[in-house]
Amino acid sequence: MIRKRKKKSGSFRRRALKSARARKAKELRLKARGYTAKRVRLDRQGYTSSGRYFGAGTLPLYEIDNEDERLTGHVRARSAEEAKEEAIRRPHYWGIRHW
Repeated sequence: MIRKRKKKSGSFRRRALKSARARKAKELRLKARGYTAKRVRLDRQGYTSSGRYFGAGTLPLYEIDNEDERLTGHVRARSAEEAKEEAIRRPHYWGIRHW
């Protein structure tokens, strides 16, 4: 009797994708160690205390700084950790400047 092979379910693919995402997140956390994220306070209209305009937005604004690579910029994220990861992931999108 010849048995037909069953198709593999998508669970293997999902597990592989999940582990790849976990590895990527771990890499980002390791890279983010040298970065500091400081929350920037905005008034209701979206201005800082110095008068710079960032817009009201729904997420908090963080200032990203890294003295080793001399980076600075602003990122909107839910937490400081997410802000660091987002700055590493897409530095040009968030206006991170290299000095």
